[in-house]
Amino acid sequence: MPRSRSLPALVPLVAFVALLVACAQAPATTNFGNPDGTSEAVGSSGSNIVVPTGPVLDTIPVWLREHGILLWKPAVGVAGTYAFEIENIGAEPHDFIIVQVPSIDRIPVRSDRAILHEFNVVARSPLLQAEQTTTMLANLEHSGAYVVLSSHDRDFGLGMASILTVGGTPNGRVDPLPTPPPDDGETIAVFMVDDAMFLHTNVVNAGIVTFDVQNIGPSPHDFVVLRWRGDPTALPVDEAGDVLIDGLIVMARLNTLPGGEAATLEVELEQDYAYVVISSLPGDYAKGMGAQVVPR
Repeated sequence: MPRSRSLPALVPLVAFVALLVACAQAPATTNFGNPDGTSEAVGSSGSNIVVPTGPVLDTIPVWLREHGILLWKPAVGVAGTYAFEIENIGAEPHDFIIVQVPSIDRIPVRSDRAILHEFNVVARSPLLQAEQTTTMLANLEHSGAYVVLSSHDRDFGLGMASILTVGGTPNGRVDPLPTPPPDDGETIAVFMVDDAMFLHTNVVNAGIVTFDVQNIGPSPHDFVVLRWRGDPTALPVDEAGDVLIDGLIVMARLNTLPGGEAATLEVELEQDYAYVVISSLPGDYAKGMGAQVVPR
C-alpha cells in the first residue's frame, strides 16, 4: 500500500502549479523592439499608444517599398483621428509606425535601426509581407510634425522614413497626384521621393508606354529608361555606386526634375526585353531609386 504524501512535501508542488497557472493567464505583451528581442527599435514609449476615439477625419493612403514611404497626403489640416490605408508594394516585409518627433534627423540610429524609446509612438501597424494591406487608425492629437517610418530590420537606416505634418504644409514636399491613372496597360505613374521610386504598376502592354513622372522631392532627380533583362538592383556601377550609363542601352530619359515638378515621357518597349527605370543622379541608384518594368 503506497504511503500518503505529507503536507510539507505538497507545498512546493502547489506553489509551482500556481506559478504555471498565473503565467498562462497573464496577458501577452507586444515586443516593440528589434528582431533579437531587445527594445531599442521602438522602446517603452509604445505603451503610450492612445486608442483613437471620435470621428475619422480623413483617410490617408500609404505605400511602403524598399528605401521609401509614400504618403499620399503628407499634410492634414487639423488634429484628430485619421485612417491610414497601408499597402506594401515592395518585395520585402515592412511595418508602419507614427512617432511624434519634429524631424527625421532627431531620431538616433544604431545599426540602421531607429532608437525611439525617448519619443511618443502614436500608432504602429503589424508587419506586412509583400502585397499585404491593412488599415490603421491613429490619433494625431497635436499639431506639428510627425515622423512615419518602418522599424523592420534596417529599413529606417535605408531611407524608409518621411514627414507627416498636422495643421500646416509639408516641409520641402508636395502632394502627389490624387490617384494613379487607370490600369489601361499603356501608362505608368511614377512617384519619386528621396531614396525610392514608386510605380503604380510595373507590367504594361508592349508598344508605346507613357510614364507620368512626378518628383515628390524634396531633392532633384532625373528619370532614365534602360533596357536590362537582369536584376534591377544589379546594374553596373562605379566605385561610388553610380550607374555606368555609357555601357547600357538607354531607351529614353527626362532631364533633372526639381522637387514638386512633373513631366511625361513616351517610349516604345518591346515584349522580348525587360527594362529598368532609375534616377541616375549621383547617389540615387545606390540609395534604391530604381524599379523594373516588364512589357507583356
